[in-house]
Amino acid sequence: MGISIRIPVWDDFPATPLLVGKIIDWCYSAKKEIVLVDWKGELISDDL
Repeated sequence: MGISIRIPVWDDFPATPLLVGKIIDWCYSAKKEIVLVDWKGELISDDL
């Protein structure tokens, strides 16, 4: 059974320095929403 993690969707395309900065900030943020889903996209946990 595989586990995936849903992350925010960023609308910027192509990748720009601003987008990369947003992604880095999100990664280092202590306050972020992480949702675990199985291979079918069904919720496993959202308590991370």
